[in-house]
Amino acid sequence: MRLASPILVRARARPRRSTPPRTRCSGEARGDELPADLREPSGRLSRLRSCHERLLREADGQRVEQQEKIDARAAEEKASGRRRRGRKPKAAEGVVNEEAKANVTDPDSRIMKSRKGYLQGYNAPAVVTAEQIILGPDVTNQANDVRQLALTIARTLAMME
Repeated sequence: MRLASPILVRARARPRRSTPPRTRCSGEARGDELPADLREPSGRLSRLRSCHERLLREADGQRVEQQEKIDARAAEEKASGRRRRGRKPKAAEGVVNEEAKANVTDPDSRIMKSRKGYLQGYNAPAVVTAEQIILGPDVTNQANDVRQLALTIARTLAMME
């Protein structure tokens, strides 16, 4: 009795598809389609360029913000005549971070840390009553809730008035 080679056995064991793959018959969108401007190569290229420019603008903004911190500290030390405690802020880096990433399909979302790792999304702080009624919902792309606390409380108080 002659045995078949393992390659032939695997090829015969693979089930054949009796029906064609599922297609959209009704014309409705599934929800996972690319946005219209990303369907063509020229649209993808322009979106990539705009994401790259946004990353450069954000890096410039961070550089300016860091320089403002350094200047404010120097002015405060000069006005008081004493050095402030703590570390001095480092000078802003002139090199753009090559590992910076931008989401092409949803440029406003950010990479955030969650209990299960990192995800691309938004932060949704909310104020809830004891009866679990949502009073002050908000959606932001900032991962840190500390900066959102005062805004969320103010929004809730304004809504309750």
